[in-house]
Amino acid sequence: MDFSVGINKTAADGAVLKFAVGMIIHGVDKYSSHAVFEYLLNLSWHFQTLLPYLDVIMSKPDFDCLKYERQLNSIIFENSRQNRSDGMAWPLYFIKKYNIPLHEKTIDSVIGSLDCVAICIIYSIKNHDEKILNFISDKIVKSNLKKIDIGFCYTKFFEMGKFAIHTKKIIVLAFYWKMKLILCRMVM
Repeated sequence: MDFSVGINKTAADGAVLKFAVGMIIHGVDKYSSHAVFEYLLNLSWHFQTLLPYLDVIMSKPDFDCLKYERQLNSIIFENSRQNRSDGMAWPLYFIKKYNIPLHEKTIDSVIGSLDCVAICIIYSIKNHDEKILNFISDKIVKSNLKKIDIGFCYTKFFEMGKFAIHTKKIIVLAFYWKMKLILCRMVM
């Protein structure tokens, strides 16, 4: 892995890292899982394309996902500040899948980013319906509806939905339609 990080400096798109991680990730055992996970988690701050690989380790029966609550929330928070959708969506998916607590500060930051994919994933977690509905009511319905880029939201959800259906990990497209239905009811 260290060698691929060095090579990646000349080809900064992350392809070398993804290849290296893909080669070793399925061979990680319970004794090395936390060390490899922490290494990948640290790289994921800079290369969001590595985030999906974390699920391979997190899905192992002996892996303690709750140990990384703070780091996952921090990654979401930072990526919401940088408007990086993938950097929010994957950790939110992990939080949902593995019942990891989602911090209020993280939720507020995601809502502030206006990222439709991340907001819909938070909505799907169910404990945070009120915050999302308040956001829809306060920020969207009461504001100029022409400012909402529904086409952009649809495109984002369609792309994410296609990827999710392909990987059978997240079905975000359904959340989009649920949000759209709620929005339409509030407008009428």
